[in-house]
Amino acid sequence: MKPELSKKNEYWLPKHRYYELKYFCLQYPYWKSICNSIDGYAKIGYSGKRLSKSSRTEIAASCRDQYIQSMKLIEKTAYLTDNLVGKYLLIGVTENLSYDLLRTRYQIPCCRKHYYELYRKFFYILSYSQILHCV
Repeated sequence: MKPELSKKNEYWLPKHRYYELKYFCLQYPYWKSICNSIDGYAKIGYSGKRLSKSSRTEIAASCRDQYIQSMKLIEKTAYLTDNLVGKYLLIGVTENLSYDLLRTRYQIPCCRKHYYELYRKFFYILSYSQILHCV
């Protein structure tokens, strides 16, 4: 997959924006594991000071919420891009799998050309969803 498309392509994004979004998506498995492991009972806070139990719980809940919001944004964008191929897009963009691997492991129900068109559309939608999400 080329990182940069022709500016005439309807899903064009600057090369570095594409990479930013790609690496954002590749953090998904890490966020998922962190969300599963956050319990709010860390003994030392970020500054090295001891925190009360309620402060630790509040920090843990806030961190977990941020990760969950980012994961939901990626999931929603995948299914918004295409309801049928959304689950395969989600796997592809979060695990950096090529069409060939998706075809072999998961029997993706579309051709390579269609998948990569949806892949580009996914990042295009994610780019603008992320911008709107921040505003």
